[in-house]
Amino acid sequence: MIMKIFFVLVFSLIYTHNIFGDVVIFPFQLAGVDSSNQNTIIQLFFEDYETFYKGSIKAGPDSVLCSAKECAIATASAMGAEEVVYGSARMLGSKWIVAGYRYRTADQKLLASIRLDCKSVEDFEFVMKRMAEALAKGKTMEDVASIDNVTESEMTDEQHRRREGFYAFGVKFGYLFPQGKSSYLNYDYNYDYYYSYEDRYDTNQYKQVLMTDFVNWFELPKDLVLNWDLHVGWGAELGTHFSLLKLFSRGDFAPYAGGGIGLDYVFADPFDDPNKRNSGFALNGKVGMLFFRTYNFRLSLDAGYKIVFNDDLDQGITTALGITWKKRPPSETTQSRNPVTTVLAVIGGIVVTIFVIGVAL
Repeated sequence: MIMKIFFVLVFSLIYTHNIFGDVVIFPFQLAGVDSSNQNTIIQLFFEDYETFYKGSIKAGPDSVLCSAKECAIATASAMGAEEVVYGSARMLGSKWIVAGYRYRTADQKLLASIRLDCKSVEDFEFVMKRMAEALAKGKTMEDVASIDNVTESEMTDEQHRRREGFYAFGVKFGYLFPQGKSSYLNYDYNYDYYYSYEDRYDTNQYKQVLMTDFVNWFELPKDLVLNWDLHVGWGAELGTHFSLLKLFSRGDFAPYAGGGIGLDYVFADPFDDPNKRNSGFALNGKVGMLFFRTYNFRLSLDAGYKIVFNDDLDQGITTALGITWKKRPPSETTQSRNPVTTVLAVIGGIVVTIFVIGVAL
């Protein structure tokens, strides 16, 4: 009977140990942070790690501060933990470099290693949350970045290139060059002076159609863009299009490619079959270049192909020059009024003016 009780107690201790001693988290060593803020930051990390980690967690002893792998693994092993998490924040100029590590104690294998810059004490709230999730799940910082854990500095300087989308609007001018037997036609009214009862329309296919698109640009995560435009092909068609584009660079010069669907109405030939369907769904594909992506004011240049699924299968090659303005939150309006942006806006205005005048001539 005594032996049975003994084995039950031993089993219970082992079971309890496995449940509550899987991971040991050592307090981060935070250089340049006062003690009260240090305690808050460390506690936030511990709580966030508990949220994301599926196993059991316990804190390392306050008397042991480990900033090296050997110390952390040896201490955690002595405590019977399967894994250990530790980290530090070191000052570099006006910012902190925060690093975190997760090791398996049995074979000293590195399970996750994360590093992130932090520009203010307040940013530690978001940095530690993202770091806790990345270490607990064994993922990269980009994988776990979200609007809930992005830092204030990232929100201000890089939100359009990282995780939070934004809205921009603008206008594009260009040409459509009809292909095949498309019925992009112009109609010249001719009055016959000898036979006044006969009025005629001469119809000829456009060699080119002047286009104007009113652009709505929604940039999404993963460098994707949802582009919605209202399309006017002067004298030839009206339509609206939705396109999904992929940006291939986060720099100021970003090539892109994509395609989409829309609805177009091609103006009817007055002497054609009145039952002919002139409107229909349209498909488009395009490639282009976005200039000054990281600014509020951007230029774009693209070329593509469009086909309208009406009875004539109207289609053609398109090319366009566009201008968009990024809509910023109120807190960022001062940033948008910088000299570089103003100069770019003036240059862009001149370019568009010359383009429109050239078309008119």
